[in-house]
Amino acid sequence: MDVSAPLLAAIVQALETPARNRSPSTARTLLAKVAQEGYLETWRFEDYLLLTDPRLVEGLVASDLEALAAVADSPLRNTALRPNARSLGVVYTEAWAADDAASLLILLESLGFDIDPSPLVEVLLPRLPKRGPITSSQLDIFWYGRTRRKGKVGLWAEPRLAHCEVRERILPNGYKVETWVTRDGAPTHCEVTGPGYRHRKPPVKTVCGDCGLTWYRGDPDSSAAHRRDHRKRMVYLDPAPDPNMVAAMAVEADPERVTSRSPQWKQDALDERARLFRQETRYSFVGWGARYEKDHTARGFLMTRTDGAIVGCVVFRWRDYSDAPAAWALQWVWVCPTARRSGVLASRWAAFRVEFGDFHIEGPVSPDMQAFLAAVEPGRHALEAEG
Repeated sequence: MDVSAPLLAAIVQALETPARNRSPSTARTLLAKVAQEGYLETWRFEDYLLLTDPRLVEGLVASDLEALAAVADSPLRNTALRPNARSLGVVYTEAWAADDAASLLILLESLGFDIDPSPLVEVLLPRLPKRGPITSSQLDIFWYGRTRRKGKVGLWAEPRLAHCEVRERILPNGYKVETWVTRDGAPTHCEVTGPGYRHRKPPVKTVCGDCGLTWYRGDPDSSAAHRRDHRKRMVYLDPAPDPNMVAAMAVEADPERVTSRSPQWKQDALDERARLFRQETRYSFVGWGARYEKDHTARGFLMTRTDGAIVGCVVFRWRDYSDAPAAWALQWVWVCPTARRSGVLASRWAAFRVEFGDFHIEGPVSPDMQAFLAAVEPGRHALEAEG
């Protein structure tokens, strides 16, 4: 992160000064009060630093710490005691919200100072939202347990200057400090590495050959997300017999047909495959209505194997053209990879022509679809397709 040159110089000088711990037990009591009240006032923050690492008070002025907090996205806020109904004014006090205070303390610890944010983090962690978005400070709290003393933090002085020497130092608490200095000895960059830091290879961008998703090998979160989404997608990409379709095949005359009045499971089955078609072809929109299709003229078909596995789908819509007679149009068609070029669409093509007549083929038409049309209807050239 970028900081001012005076602030970087003050931080480096403080790190080079021998540490003198005071009263950590009293400091824990102070953090407990912060967790209870939800705020850390600037004067109380100074008291905390005097109890833990006085170098931060002796080497840095209050404005330095406020500037560092702002860079770390932990800004000060104006706080006031809640007034009663008859009050006409309040007295403001500058303070950090508890989450932001914890994030600032985590940063100071990762810079090598003898700070222990854990008492505050332990109280705030269970209060984090169980789902939905969280702030950057809350993310620091969430990750603190597994990243403590394992990170690497770099500070750059603005404006950036060329360095001529790199000084290395191991602090008594195990942190490694590398300081890049100019010819006159002014620090221009400082990098602090935790004692538990381990160099990791950068994640490798990987495309799954089965489900087509892009994920990053070496990133645990990306790997977990891929495993989860992979299972969901393979239900459609390499389908097994669908129990709903098996039941429908036993009692319905035309179980593959889907309209705006079809049951929910058919709507969902077609919608999911419409989404896969959009992702694969970069279609501009999903070709079937989420939950329920509102176009009562739409006709969809879930193309199915004899065992009840849904291997593809196709959608027709009635079009009122301004420059041509109204007619049916094939809007889109999708077949799962394991069933492509197996005759899934070709075996139904003649029936579609009987029901929908001389229907149009809406574009854009993929090369595979052009080749299919050339095979099933040699007399009709695929380039007549719209779009």
